[in-house]
Amino acid sequence: LDHDREILDRMNMKYDDFDRRQLAERLGTGYYSRAIFNPGSVLINPAEVVRALFTTLGPNVHIFEKTPVMQIAGSETNPVVILLNGKKVRCRAAIVTTGPFLQELGLSDHRFCPIISYGALSRQLSAEEMEDFRGIEPWGVTAANSAGTTVRFTKDNRLFVRNGLLYGTYYTCSPEQIRHSQKLLRKAFDNRFPDHSHVNFEYVWGGMIHLTMNSKPVFGRRGNVFFAGVGEGAGIAKVYTMGHFLAEWANGIESEELSYMQNDEKPSWLPPEPICTLGATVRLIYEGFNAQGEV
Repeated sequence: LDHDREILDRMNMKYDDFDRRQLAERLGTGYYSRAIFNPGSVLINPAEVVRALFTTLGPNVHIFEKTPVMQIAGSETNPVVILLNGKKVRCRAAIVTTGPFLQELGLSDHRFCPIISYGALSRQLSAEEMEDFRGIEPWGVTAANSAGTTVRFTKDNRLFVRNGLLYGTYYTCSPEQIRHSQKLLRKAFDNRFPDHSHVNFEYVWGGMIHLTMNSKPVFGRRGNVFFAGVGEGAGIAKVYTMGHFLAEWANGIESEELSYMQNDEKPSWLPPEPICTLGATVRLIYEGFNAQGEV
């Protein structure tokens, strides 16, 4: 947190440094001893943002969901997008933003380190259970250690926890892994809300975080195929920035910022399997050990 304060000071950003008592009053849990709060920050659901943006697009834009892409074929000047059902979309240019799946589409070599993490959302709290959160506004807490637990108190009176790190060798997680994840999720929940340990999880799932070893993004072009993928799990802020400059690049718009993106340091190369999975697993175990107090 001291490191975060130094960064915020250099940026002239306002923040509050809360102690245990202040946090208990704001969060409804006495688990946390200290936190940095950024006034003006907003919690959003990225999926909702994307869906809302769809409604603002012009009539010349068509949105297709549940349309898996299996291959980017054709020539670099006339790409062809091949769908799961065998249908083909021919185009003059394609922008591909599929994270680690860029490797599966042949647009990036072994650069991504896909990490699987798990989330659980409780049922809605009853009126009696909400007494412990009387006067408390919805909030979100991100652990100071990247391997720690993310926690949310939502506006519809639910509690959310996210933790657990597993190297995603096959870019997915099995039902068995999701079931196994509940032990750590339950521990984090009960540690923070011991008076609500009886509250069950209504939803449990796993998802992928896109990382590279040096946190640098993939940002490139092959003919008329433009592609990008974030490298440090920063979410919508980094995705928006990269999408903006991909669009400029595809439209021939030059800028100093685009030039920086094109010439920035590239993601570190990863060793082949099974060395990569073995090394990543050991590293994640180490990170998890160091983050025990925040899990």
